[in-house]
Amino acid sequence: MTILQQPDTLSLSMNLKRFIISSDTQVSFVLKKGELEILAQQYDPDTTGRIEIDIREVVHAQLSYDLRQETQTYEQTNLAATFTASIDGTEVTFVAVRAGVDRLADTPTNFLTQNWLTWQPTVKPVTYYSPECLTYYAVTACTVKLQATMADKSTQLLDLAQLEAGKTYTIPTQYSVIVGKLGDKKPAYYDVWVENETGQRLTYVQRYYADAMRSISEDWVLFENSLGGLDSFRAYGTTTLEADHTHNLAEVDEVSEEYRVDTERKFEKNTGHLGKEEAKWLLDFSRHKRNTSTPAVICAR
Repeated sequence: MTILQQPDTLSLSMNLKRFIISSDTQVSFVLKKGELEILAQQYDPDTTGRIEIDIREVVHAQLSYDLRQETQTYEQTNLAATFTASIDGTEVTFVAVRAGVDRLADTPTNFLTQNWLTWQPTVKPVTYYSPECLTYYAVTACTVKLQATMADKSTQLLDLAQLEAGKTYTIPTQYSVIVGKLGDKKPAYYDVWVENETGQRLTYVQRYYADAMRSISEDWVLFENSLGGLDSFRAYGTTTLEADHTHNLAEVDEVSEEYRVDTERKFEKNTGHLGKEEAKWLLDFSRHKRNTSTPAVICAR
C-alpha cells in the first residue's frame, strides 16, 4: 500500500486534497477529529490498483463558526481542527480550516497568512452600531494592529489583539467598540491589519469609515461566508412583509368546519444601490446560501 496523494498539513476544508492510494488489496480507512472517530470504512482498489477517498464534506461538516456578542477578541475553537487519517495503520495528520476558495492558486498556508476570512470590500462604510468583525487564522504568532485617523488628520495606533499560532480568532471591529478603545474619540476612518513578531505586515489593510444611516428602513444582514468568517452588509431598500394563509377544513356529516389555519410568512428586503465591489461581494452570500443550511441573521437597526 502506497499513499500517492494526501491533504496538505494545513488545508482549507473545501479544498482538501483527496487521498489517492495505490494498493493490490482492500484497505481500511479511519478518520478521527482529535480523539473522536468520525469515519471508518473499507475500500477496494479499482482495476488499476488505485483508491481515491474524498473526505471534504465529512471534514467540513465537523467545523463551525461560533457567534458571540463580545467586544473583545475571542477564539473560534471549532472553526479549525486537527484530523488524523489511519490507512492500514499508517497515520496522516492535518489541520483543516472551515473555508473554501474556487480554483485556489496559492498554498493554503500562504492564503491564510495573507487574508482575513472575508471577501468584503477592503474599504467599507459603517454606522456607529452596525455589527462588524474580522476572523483570522494565525499561521504564526502575530498581532492585530489598528490605526485610527481623526477628522483633523491626527492618528492613533493600537494593538487590538495578540494571536497564538495555530488558532482562529474573531476580532470585533464595530465602530462603537473601536470608539471605546480610543477613549471615546470618533475617527473618520480606521485601518486594521496583522503583523508578525518582527513588525512585518502579513495581511492586506481592511479600512472602515464612518457613514450616516442611509434610510429609515435600514437593516443589517449577518451571514457566514464561504471562508468560514462572518460578514455583515447593510440593506437599506424597501421591506415587504407578506403572509400566505392555508385554511384547513374538516367535513363531518356533510358539514365543513375550519380546524386550523397554517400561515407562511415571507420577508423581502431590497439591498438598495450597490457599488461594483459590493455587488461582487454579495454573490458570496447568494452562492453560499445555496450550499449550506446555516441561516442568515437579520438585525433591525
